[in-house]
Amino acid sequence: MTGMLIAADYSSGPTKELIHNFKYSGIREVGPVLAGVLIQRLQAGKIRGEKVLVPVPLHSRRQRQRGFNQAEILARYVSRRLNIPGGIALKRKLNTKSQVELSGRERRKNLAGAFVCGDQELVKGKTVILVDDVSTTGATLEECAKVLRAAGARQVWGLVVARG
Repeated sequence: MTGMLIAADYSSGPTKELIHNFKYSGIREVGPVLAGVLIQRLQAGKIRGEKVLVPVPLHSRRQRQRGFNQAEILARYVSRRLNIPGGIALKRKLNTKSQVELSGRERRKNLAGAFVCGDQELVKGKTVILVDDVSTTGATLEECAKVLRAAGARQVWGLVVARG
């Protein structure tokens, strides 16, 4: 990954509670608030080149259980507000176990081969901004970035609400 833009700290303040309410309690009204934080961080980041926003995907089973993909909601909101194109370039082909209880090494092993690029045209030659809510070890973003670079992305930046 070229770099990561982190908007807030996960361990202090209201960020953790907001993300938890958004992600696990389904309070979608929190989405625009969190996206606003991402927008501020992205504007301050000065990423150059032709940009495209891509959310980190959930496996279809997990997305059905939750009813939505929080990263997709954030990416769509940022895309509309900043007029940066975006799309669902990545698919999660493996239904991996939850990363919450895993170490960094276990997370990387758990995610190996989990993602595939389903839309090379969207990312080819572009600076991809990979959007997610939280990054703990960076393993998910790194695995996604590897797949995006193999699909022809010029650069891959992570953009997260918080780092755990």
